[in-house]
Amino acid sequence: MINSARKVIMVFWNALNMVKALFIAAISTFSAESLPPAPSAQVPA
Repeated sequence: MINSARKVIMVFWNALNMVKALFIAAISTFSAESLPPAPSAQVPA
């Protein structure tokens, strides 16, 4: 019984780690450094 509970806890722990890795990947993908540079405002002459 303890072994089956340990298996369930390990599956839950692995799912949490997967969600954490997904958040880290999403944050690094959508960070301000990864955006293209802002367009410069050109004043017509």
